[in-house]
Amino acid sequence: MIFQFIFTFFGWLVLLYASINLVGMFVRGLVSNPEIEKLAAEGTDFVKKLAEEHKSAERKVNVVALVLIVAYLVALFYFWNIGVVIAAVMIMVARIPDLLWEMRYGRAKIKDMPTIYMLTLLIMFGALPVLWYALYQL
Repeated sequence: MIFQFIFTFFGWLVLLYASINLVGMFVRGLVSNPEIEKLAAEGTDFVKKLAEEHKSAERKVNVVALVLIVAYLVALFYFWNIGVVIAAVMIMVARIPDLLWEMRYGRAKIKDMPTIYMLTLLIMFGALPVLWYALYQL
């Protein structure tokens, strides 16, 4: 029984790492950077060209991230079951509000985040028992 908990915990850490990075790539491509928008509007022709190239690269990264997320979830379903996919999706959904806050206000202001954002941690930790149930009870 203790090995089940240890295996589940390390599996949860792997899901956490992969899911957070994939959703981070996807969300960062969706939200435009206001500094680059400002440079594109006020800069020289060279800066405007670089800003357009940056936007194009962001769109490509966004498409690649979406394809990787779908492939990741399909692989989880193929090799394990739907419960593991649900745990991964819970982690991804829980990360989105924190990521948007971080993108808007910066990492330095994470401590000033409203408590409602901290509730997303409950969803992230809630994925741990869901993962255990998916691995050993389904």
